[in-house]
Amino acid sequence: MYLAKRFPLPTLAALACATHAMAQAAPPAPASSRATLEEVVVTAQRRSENLQNVGITVTAVSGAALRNLNVQKTTDVVHLTPGVFISANGGGENAQYSIRGVTQNDFADFAESPIAVYVDDSYIPNLQGQNFGLFDISRVEILKGPQGTLFGRNATGGLVNYVINKPTDTFQAYSDVTYASFNQVRVDSAVSGPITDTLSGRASFYWDSHDPIWKNILSPSASNLRPCCENLGGEQDAAGRAQLQYKPNADLTIRLLGDVSNQDTSTAPYTVVSTVPIVNAKGVPIGGIFASSTETRTAIGPGGVNYTGIGGSPPSRAPGADWFGFIAPNPQDLELSEDFANGNLDYSDSRDVGLHVDYDMGGVKLVSITSYRHFSKFGALDADASPVNFLDEGSVGTAQNFSEEVRLEHSSPVLSWTAGLYYLRIDQHYDTALLAPPESIFAGILGAPVTGFDLTDDEKLSTTSTSLFVQDQYTVLPGLAVITGLRGIDENQVYDYTSTGNVGTGDYTIADSNPVYNALAPFNDRRTELLWAGKAEVQYQADSDLLLFASFNRGAKAGNFNAPLPTGTVLTPAQMSYKAETLLAYEAGVKSTLLGDRAYLDASVFDYDYHNYQAFSFSGVSGYTQNHPARSYGGEVSLTLKPIDGLQIDSALSLFHARVKDIAIGAGIAPSSVQPTFAPSRQFNTRVAYTLPLTIAGGTLQIGGNAYYTSSFFTDIQNFADQRLPGYWLFDAQVAWHAPGGHWVAAAFANNLLDKRYGTILFDLTTLCGCEEKAFGQPRFIGGKLAYTY
Repeated sequence: MYLAKRFPLPTLAALACATHAMAQAAPPAPASSRATLEEVVVTAQRRSENLQNVGITVTAVSGAALRNLNVQKTTDVVHLTPGVFISANGGGENAQYSIRGVTQNDFADFAESPIAVYVDDSYIPNLQGQNFGLFDISRVEILKGPQGTLFGRNATGGLVNYVINKPTDTFQAYSDVTYASFNQVRVDSAVSGPITDTLSGRASFYWDSHDPIWKNILSPSASNLRPCCENLGGEQDAAGRAQLQYKPNADLTIRLLGDVSNQDTSTAPYTVVSTVPIVNAKGVPIGGIFASSTETRTAIGPGGVNYTGIGGSPPSRAPGADWFGFIAPNPQDLELSEDFANGNLDYSDSRDVGLHVDYDMGGVKLVSITSYRHFSKFGALDADASPVNFLDEGSVGTAQNFSEEVRLEHSSPVLSWTAGLYYLRIDQHYDTALLAPPESIFAGILGAPVTGFDLTDDEKLSTTSTSLFVQDQYTVLPGLAVITGLRGIDENQVYDYTSTGNVGTGDYTIADSNPVYNALAPFNDRRTELLWAGKAEVQYQADSDLLLFASFNRGAKAGNFNAPLPTGTVLTPAQMSYKAETLLAYEAGVKSTLLGDRAYLDASVFDYDYHNYQAFSFSGVSGYTQNHPARSYGGEVSLTLKPIDGLQIDSALSLFHARVKDIAIGAGIAPSSVQPTFAPSRQFNTRVAYTLPLTIAGGTLQIGGNAYYTSSFFTDIQNFADQRLPGYWLFDAQVAWHAPGGHWVAAAFANNLLDKRYGTILFDLTTLCGCEEKAFGQPRFIGGKLAYTY
């Protein structure tokens, strides 16, 4: 086993024990100078526990810390914990988590992530629905490794759990107002308190808007599209949440929740980079490189000669340009040149209702969580990311999911257990299309230059999942506990897919009601899968300051279906579906409290053995998922330190090695082992917060910052050179003045302080236009915030 060879547990345990012993032997600091860390409480095992007593690798960040660090989006959380990354497509509008190389970057809207995301115990199945603004959050917990036995929707890679603030028995209120670069205005407010002796409520409001970030330098007169050439990257988010909590006695709590959110954005702000495909003697692509400023070859054949045999390719290219002769503006100037550019077209809407019941029956607690979520969206982008009216892409659809979870819980010093039933129903209907607007090159190729023509996939997927689960923790001897868990899952799916050519209905619409022909053969299927997840763990609490654990987890994620766009790649009926994936995860770790409660040290090593890993690969402007074996191993270490009063330093490092096996690059080419997508092998972050030991205008001043590093990563499973994005550093800084009395806070911040232009996505179109679409992370945002807490 890789784990035993590279990260032997006895060595890890001996190191931890030695460090622990030295810390215990050191004389304690004088009481007046000791600065102890606050206890962090999490619900990683469905009950409130001290983070240092939980034998799981967990990162927990409080809502207060998120606000202090100016973390505004779910995607920003990854900069606070190594081993976690963002897999994205659609210019970043579809973004989902990747943990320890476990990822899914299929852009089909019904594809579920192997990383489960929960908000207030409600599962979010939609990939785009996982990208939202953070408001009125108590904390976020990121659990690494399979979490299938206790949480409602099984996840092979891990779990991201957003815990919201609940109604309070006393009156509380706060409001944060931010103004920043690009005329950003952000408001996060809430009010909470008693309504009667037994009824309390909470209302939260969120607003976030900013102007376009990317300037479009293309003149509207250069295109027949209307509107044309608008600036991109603007955004407007609005959300609200209302809660009523009824508590007639100490044993019963009933909480009703309603949540609405809306996100309006421009079409996806891509730019373009020129690339050169590499082909073998048969013309099969076997690689690709970024074009230099002097490159004139259309493609590179054997011996480095210019190859012109790719359909639709020109005999040569202008130096450094794509096949259309286009060279993109310098992204450092935040400029692009796109004709298919609408500043207010894309949207996503979510409507959620939840009912939570907690009833202490005396020794056993009953928990019921009922949730209904309705999601709708529209998204589009310029598929060639250039001023050429060639080809565009869009998707529109809705999804509804209903879930019911009933748990029984018992907790005692010797035996604690949780058992329950979980039911989930997801109904999804999406259209995904290649758009050929009127007078576009692609519309001309398809014979409809005047009306335009859309190649549209209609996809309907209904999923019904029912599972039974149980997990217990038994204290065998003082300090020694054994944890076991099991979940059985019955997964039923019904899928209908059609792909048709449709007469166009407009420049920025998706045509699906005027079919002329079937672009690809229709496909429908229904299937039932029986899956199971399991857990076995031994943990030893040497004393209140040292925990050792070793665990085995079996995670499983159901199979799904492909939805290929008609771009030349034709899948067989067998290839239209893919199997469930299974992850066997071995992990060992240590958690230690050191230096008289002034430091937390957590370290873990893991070994993942994947069966039927669901690997997504691009093909033209489409893609498909197939099953492959995979293996990864690595380690993580984090240190939280409070050396003096007022100063806290949180640092963490992640290292791992991952490979997906038997990936076929092209017909007739031997399969190879590759690195999974969006899986950097090294990540590091450190954040510092220091409250100065002096008063300013009667208040206190806190300064802080965050540094984050990631190594390079691939955005396509083929691992070609032009599918690799380089690593980067990001730095954030904050300063806040806390007024006397603790009610008012005035703060200033700089996110991406050095204005780093870092790539997040490459969408490989090398054999279509000699180019790739490239999306970037947010540029520097500088702003100020005024907050009041009652």
